[in-house]
Amino acid sequence: MSLADLCQLGKLAVVDSRLSKQPGKQYGRWNERLYEMRNARKQDFEFFGFKGKGLFWTASVVLALVVAVPAGALWAQGPVHELYNEDSAKYVRTSFTPNDPLYTGGQSGNTYGQWHLNGNNGYSHINVAGAWANDYTGTGVTIGIVDDCFETAHPDLAPNYVAGVSWDFGQNDSDPNPVYSADQHGISVAGVAAGRGGNGVGITGVAPHASLAGLRCSFGPDQTEQMFVDATLHRTDVIKVKNHSYGIAASYVSNPTIVTANRTAAAAGCVNVRAAGNDSANANAKTAQADRTAIAVAALGANGVAASYSNFGANVFVTAPSNGGGPGITTTDRTGSSGYGGITGHPDYTNAFGGTSSASPTVAGTVALILQANSNLDVRGVKHVLANTSVKVDTGHSAWQTNGAGYEFNPYYGFGLIDATAAVNYALSYAGPAAEVSFGTGQQTVNQAIPDAGSAVSRTFTITDTNRLESIELDIGLSSNAYWGDYDILLTSPSGTTSKLGYGLTTGQGDSTTWEFSSAEFWGENPNGQWTVSVQDIWAGYTGTWNSFEFTGYAEAPEPATMSLLAIGGLALLRRRRKAA
Repeated sequence: MSLADLCQLGKLAVVDSRLSKQPGKQYGRWNERLYEMRNARKQDFEFFGFKGKGLFWTASVVLALVVAVPAGALWAQGPVHELYNEDSAKYVRTSFTPNDPLYTGGQSGNTYGQWHLNGNNGYSHINVAGAWANDYTGTGVTIGIVDDCFETAHPDLAPNYVAGVSWDFGQNDSDPNPVYSADQHGISVAGVAAGRGGNGVGITGVAPHASLAGLRCSFGPDQTEQMFVDATLHRTDVIKVKNHSYGIAASYVSNPTIVTANRTAAAAGCVNVRAAGNDSANANAKTAQADRTAIAVAALGANGVAASYSNFGANVFVTAPSNGGGPGITTTDRTGSSGYGGITGHPDYTNAFGGTSSASPTVAGTVALILQANSNLDVRGVKHVLANTSVKVDTGHSAWQTNGAGYEFNPYYGFGLIDATAAVNYALSYAGPAAEVSFGTGQQTVNQAIPDAGSAVSRTFTITDTNRLESIELDIGLSSNAYWGDYDILLTSPSGTTSKLGYGLTTGQGDSTTWEFSSAEFWGENPNGQWTVSVQDIWAGYTGTWNSFEFTGYAEAPEPATMSLLAIGGLALLRRRRKAA
């Protein structure tokens, strides 16, 4: 295999003699990792102007070209952190520390830098440094940015860009670069998730060594719903995380094809992360965000309080930092004069990004770190990791409640602020959830008028299943004259946990007589027993009829029985592992 072949395939490793821990040993870099080179064959060659002895090395799966480079070259990623055996090579774990100037801040317009990552000035942050210190940077994971554009030549996006799985669904070609003058949003989103870090340029993303796929959809006059469906389904064999920082502003507008795409992608192992929205409204009234197979993300201000614009709801799974209560988010910007701007001397970057549009890719980047730590996890597994590691914030907020399984949940924060280091550590030892099971009521007829601005109408039902819940769905059917935004819709479990699914005094007449809500608020609870669902009209002027409801619970199947030999005359007893109640 020639040098040109190796360059084309990207199968290059580079030696930095400063990283050798043992005299006489040489280490080669492969996909941001270092491997000890054994039985290498030396050969003279020139590589990007560096002349010297190269090592052609054959390991279990890779033929790599190795070259000694001067100290300070871009391949030097940090000090050796750990050494351990891996197959026929020794793996050298390195510690990633950003050397990107806008990360630390101090520039005009960028005083606190990327505070959402490093916690400058005491602002809310995702505690990612510990994950980076252990070499979890998103390596080997591809994040798809479903948005208005991508910039393939941006200095902090180009190194991570993967052309082969990128696409423009508006122009129907392989070039996701901006088409319209207003196309810029996706460039900033991409930088938040996985801008290249450690290259001494600009910023770093949460997952600085993850790969990026640009999946452009038009936000211009040629926009179609099918573009977003196709982008959601695109190359899920390779793209294992997709970020969606967009949505429909109106509430209760049905979009079943997006839900189907979400679920199809999830079944293929792709984690869809969706911005909850910036309408100060119920995210559960947005079809794509309400789907249980997505991860809906709210925005947390720098001051540790929910951003005033952020949507909320029982479907919100986690929160992540964004603008509000402090500075905006520093990230990549469209190059030239068309971007958001704001940082003196750095025209290709901005400090003016924010909204749930920024909170969502922060979570998407964290999911890439989780999947690097444990590639066997799907969206259910990732949700288990986040539910068990996210941090309670704004502890005095009245909407926090502890459910029957001991999980704390708040519709403004979900399970809390993501903690990237804790999530990676949990994922490393987490085997993943057991198979999913579902159960429910089937459609139940109610057919009762709802008093206008009057008392609630309630119904009870009984669930006999005992498998621990993950998510639930509740389909509510109303008459065609009902105004969805008038109704408080509550669901209470046998454990006494009440989840508010619909919020009265909000906008939204809707275009459908049936709406499917979801909730993660009952996570881990035993569903067995009597449930109560109630609908109350709290705004005078419209009348309606509650036609029907249908409850579906989704849970982990019981763990398989295991055989244990007890020391009583050789007696074998069948035992089932039990989880804490």
